[in-house]
Amino acid sequence: MTKDKDKAPIWSLQQQQALAALKLTMWQRSTVDKPNKSDAEEHVSEAFFCYKAGQWLLVSNEPLHVEMPSWLKDLARVCAGSAERPAELSASAVTEWQNEFIIRLSPTQPTATTKKQLWQQLAQITS
Repeated sequence: MTKDKDKAPIWSLQQQQALAALKLTMWQRSTVDKPNKSDAEEHVSEAFFCYKAGQWLLVSNEPLHVEMPSWLKDLARVCAGSAERPAELSASAVTEWQNEFIIRLSPTQPTATTKKQLWQQLAQITS
């Protein structure tokens, strides 16, 4: 039986005996280290939400509020080319998206400087 790195057994002796009596597979923890994360995954925390706005992927640590702030509505409108609300996607989308089209949203209200940098990023790519 494979043991986790902390050497704690996965199954108790009674559980092992019950599984053996029922001829069931005794599942084991993987000892293989996880592969290196891609650049996109490294910049995003484990719990995040992805939203598609045109060719852009908006990534946030929390779900978008029903009533989005006006600056975020403007951002979504520019990215999507319409006033539609960004569509939520699976968090795995971040691994498939091109890095230059990923916008990471701050969990707090962004500063004027941050907003300016974001608009400059959009202007460079869309022009």
